[in-house]
This record gives sequence, structure tokens and C-alpha cells, in this order.
Amino acid sequence: MSAVHLGQRGSLGPDRRPRHRIVLAAVVTASLVVLAACGSSAGTQAQTSGGSGGAGVEAARSAFQARMQRVAGLGDLNQPLKSKPQPGKVLVQLSGTPSVTAGIYDTAFAEATAAAGWTLKTIPFKLADPATLAAALDTALQFNPAAVTVPGVDPKLYEASRAKYAAAGVAFIGLTVPTLPSSTTPPVVNILGTKNLQAQGAAAADWFISDSQGTGNALVLGIPAYPLFSIMADAFKAEVTKNCPGCKATPLDLTIQSVAAQAIPAQVVSTLRRDPSITHIATLDGAFLNGLSTQLKAAGLAERVKIGGAFLRPNNFDEVKSGSISAMTQQSSAVQAWAAVDAALRIAEGSALPTDAYDVAPPFSIVDKSNIGSLADPMASPQDYRDQFKKLWLVG
Repeated sequence: MSAVHLGQRGSLGPDRRPRHRIVLAAVVTASLVVLAACGSSAGTQAQTSGGSGGAGVEAARSAFQARMQRVAGLGDLNQPLKSKPQPGKVLVQLSGTPSVTAGIYDTAFAEATAAAGWTLKTIPFKLADPATLAAALDTALQFNPAAVTVPGVDPKLYEASRAKYAAAGVAFIGLTVPTLPSSTTPPVVNILGTKNLQAQGAAAADWFISDSQGTGNALVLGIPAYPLFSIMADAFKAEVTKNCPGCKATPLDLTIQSVAAQAIPAQVVSTLRRDPSITHIATLDGAFLNGLSTQLKAAGLAERVKIGGAFLRPNNFDEVKSGSISAMTQQSSAVQAWAAVDAALRIAEGSALPTDAYDVAPPFSIVDKSNIGSLADPMASPQDYRDQFKKLWLVG
């Protein structure tokens, strides 16, 4: 994703730079990376009920404010390697395009493998064409890699290829692939999983609940064909149901095709005209916001709705700074890539994998116009992640 992962091939890295993106395609991607289908609640409008009235709104507001604190460390990813990495091993990175995280992942993987003394091989594939993914996976095995990384594509699309990796004993590392079946022999692990995605979906809901003061109707933008978005949409709905009986969540189901065709702004405008009760636009990826503000202004709707959500992308920076976008969750796709290399290094030396730490990585916070300007790199979280990883790898 990245998890997640849409938009133009970005200028950022594992993490991301369009007005809002995610790793997706017949999948939701890796270097879109990156921010990969679980299906569900995203397809049916949900009228919330229950909750704790004013207390629930206050709980959402407190949770939102707590997330404003800047990320300082790598979470529970804090145990150093047994020894300095053995040089010369090969890591293969599959790079899904088009994806806002693709460029971020590419740069981050290159930096991380160089720091570890390993060789990186990058193989592109088309997110919307599963056949190119299968071909890329077959090609990757020719390099006799220590591990291969794959962005958020649905694992069901490459089951046959995974069987080949199991037979070859090659480690498999997912990037925002929460439904990737885990394994120990050979190791199969995912970076940025269900717990992280649920937390980000809930954080987006907390912004909506507190901003609407418990009376809003949020248009939730997501792609139900990708597992990560279904998980986030479910978490958003659950948080609203729990804390805001006077609120409503209205899903707008998107497709990879609509993102690629830049058709989302027109879909949003059309929905707002049909339903004047909508007060907020809650996106599950910043890439979905590309061009939206311009069309809202042209349609005379910009003052009617507030915009916010999850997975900040580089093209969202200016709008967050100006307040056109109220608030976004912010994490680093680059940190996700470095965490994937961390997993490969631990696999290579035979260490136990901190899978729980990987599931909630990278750590995230919330940015708005009050704090985004203080960050040297809004997509780096924490700002000194490179030095922190090098210390863990005994190469700093």
C-alpha cells in the first residue's frame, strides 16, 4: 500500500507522492507501495447506531489528538542483528506500476541494501496485469535471491508462483499484504499488516467524528477489491458505530481503473450532488484526492465538505499546509522498505522474526496545517530512520 499505493509514479518513496495514492493494480501495491481484496462493508452504506453520545465524541477527539505526537522510533522493531550482515547476498524487489509508492520503494530499497552490503535487483510489473507479476516472480528466482519482496497485490493472484518459492526455499516478504499466509519454512512475512491498517482506519474516523462534532456524514473513499482498503473501511465503520451514534458513513467504492483514469473527482462531485447530507470526505489513501479540490471548487462544493483521511502522499503536502485537507495519517513507505530489508537480513542470519513488530510497522501519526511545516521530510517517520536501522544492523 502502504501500504498501499496508487497514483502517478511518485517522487517520494515507501512512501508516496501524489495528492493521494496506494499501491494497487490487480492488486494494491508495493512501491504504491504501497499502500494491494478482502471485500465487504465498503460496498454497503452504513447508518451508524449505538455509541456513547458525547462521551464517544470526546473519546474520538482524544484519540485523534494523541496521534498528533511525532513518531520518534521504530516501534517494537528495536533488537539488533546478531552480527553485521554477510555481504554479497541478493534481494529482489518487485516494483508495481503505476503506483505512487513505486518510486519511493525503489529509492528506499536501493539505500537499505547498499547500507547492508547486499545487491538489489528490481523487476517491474503492471499492477493491473497479474500475468506480468507471475512473470516477474519467475524471473526473480533466476537471481538465486535470499528473499523477494512483493507489494500489496492479493496473494490469490500468485499462488502458483508462491509454491515455486516454497520449493526453492526462498523467503517471501510482502508489503501491505495483510492476507499473505505466513510460513516459517521458507519464511513468509508481511510488513504493514492488519493491526496497522485497522489503526489507520480508526484514526481517520476519529478525525471525522471530532471534526463533525458527532453529527456528520462521511463519504468514505476506498477500493474494496484490495484487502487493505476493506480492512481500513471496516475499522472506520466500527469506530464510527462505537463513538458516534449521530454520524453516518457512506462508502464510495472505487476501482484501480478509476484511479488510473483520474475519474475519482468526478465520481465524488456526482455523489455530493445526489446526497447533500454529506459533510466530510474521508479517503483511505491520499492518492484518491488528486485533482479533487479543483473540481470541488469548480462545482461550488468546496465550502460544503471537509477533507481528510489516511495515507498522506507527497501531492497532498500543499493542501494540508493550506488547510484544504484538514488532516491525514502519515507514515513512511521508505521505512516500510527498510523494515522489509531488516526481515531479509534476519532471515539470512537465522534469527527469529519480530512478526508482531512488522505487522504494525511503520509507525504513524497525524499531520495537519499546525505541524506538517515542522517536518523536514513529511514522508519520513521517524525523521532519522536510516540511522536507526543502521544501528540495528551494526553498520552505523
